Amino acid sequence: MTRRQERFQQLLAELAAKYIEKNIEGSLVTVTNAFLPADLKRVTIFITVLPETNENLVLETLREKIKDFRLFLGREITTKFVPQIDIKLDPGKKTRELIAKLT
Repeated sequence: MTRRQERFQQLLAELAAKYIEKNIEGSLVTVTNAFLPADLKRVTIFITVLPETNENLVLETLREKIKDFRLFLGREITTKFVPQIDIKLDPGKKTRELIAKLT
């Protein structure tokens, strides 16, 4: 991964956290990672949600607001295009919890 990709990926994660903080209430949502392929056309934002019972509700709400999120990114970044956005729950958190229980 080039330095440019790393910086852009980090910027997208920070902006996602900023957007989520302003638009999601009633749950603690943390952006854990952003994955950006080499072509920079699609970003996958990984999140964790507390309480876990609200995971599906938060994910659904964010997916409904994808267009608004892309508009927000378009105002905040200066690139030729705004990448498509996919939001997923971070599978690493549950894996770490499972490993901790087993040890």
